[in-house]
Amino acid sequence: MNSWEPVTHVTESVSRLGGGVAEVVRQVGRVLIARGRCVRVVGSGDKYASDDVEGRLLAHSKFYRVIRFAGVPLTWDLMSAIRVGQPSLIHMHGIWPWWTWRVARYADESGIPYVVAPHGMLDAWARRYQSRSRKSIAERLYVRKVVEGAACVHATSEAEHDQLRTWGYAGPIAVIENGVRWSFPRVCDPPSEFALGRHTLLYLGRVDPKKGVLELVSAWSHLSNVVRSEWQLVIIGWSRYQSYWARVRELADLFDDSEVCLADPRYGTEKWQALGHARGFILPSSSEGLPLSVLEAWSAGLPVLMSSACNLEEGFSLGAAIRCGTTPGSIAAAIETLAAMSSGKRSALGNRGRELVENKYSWETTVDRLVGVYQWLGGSTDQPVTVARL
Repeated sequence: MNSWEPVTHVTESVSRLGGGVAEVVRQVGRVLIARGRCVRVVGSGDKYASDDVEGRLLAHSKFYRVIRFAGVPLTWDLMSAIRVGQPSLIHMHGIWPWWTWRVARYADESGIPYVVAPHGMLDAWARRYQSRSRKSIAERLYVRKVVEGAACVHATSEAEHDQLRTWGYAGPIAVIENGVRWSFPRVCDPPSEFALGRHTLLYLGRVDPKKGVLELVSAWSHLSNVVRSEWQLVIIGWSRYQSYWARVRELADLFDDSEVCLADPRYGTEKWQALGHARGFILPSSSEGLPLSVLEAWSAGLPVLMSSACNLEEGFSLGAAIRCGTTPGSIAAAIETLAAMSSGKRSALGNRGRELVENKYSWETTVDRLVGVYQWLGGSTDQPVTVARL
């Protein structure tokens, strides 16, 4: 066994409720286990946890309970779940939950190095606009201590590296991108929500203020009549912000379902069914780490419309994506650009995206680089090239 094993990955949720972060944890765990590494995954035992943790990873997972006191979520047996794995290294995913401080304190007291992956959560937009007062308090109380006490911080893009430096973190940062499972099942029939005779522009993911979903729906009224008659916007997702979701629904109700349709979340084969039958994908986000949804859309060969905040500039430079802004007008302009392309040009965009993820964004590559960081923190190798200091 290596000096960094066992390694324990800790996150808020390992199920669909954890979104892209949970997918990162599951896929990294899956590859490490396939390689015979000693790994444990710790996350909350929500109602989907056992269903969404696949195969052998379930046997290497430990779920903790979450109870609510005066509306505040509190972890019940998190630390016992971590201790039972006897970790030599801890990799935390997320920074805002209170448990990150407890895990960091345990690691310090036990002499265990830990890695923190913010997953874009220290982005200036996210700190400024989402739960600003609570995040400001959390930052002063424990977040800065947790991040600055890390042996290394895991950034998923160069843009996130720069965000961390701007925030004031001066320690080592490993820039390691997320991966994607680019081989997916083909499903013959389109989802029932897809309108016959129209091209479908797909949004698939969490319905969240930072994702620009409200602006996306609003953009539909800015489109020409020709585009609105030929294209349909389908939004597949869920939201933890019920008032925001209600505003999106209210605005979408102004359109016929053949133009704008809201659909329940899709997972597994049903998700790939939607991606396989769409003709374009859009993410007009104001804040991201490195969005798995875009990588998945590329793996399905879709032309992508995305904002600069998605931190995938190479998608623009390689001609795999169209840049969109975050306002209704700028989003509409990008949609018009896509709609004006021939089907051949749209396919070429998507094919370049597929080539990009096949060449660069695999979970095997992600894990190779993470293991290099783990070995360095365990003292068995020199600092890897993925790690940068000031």
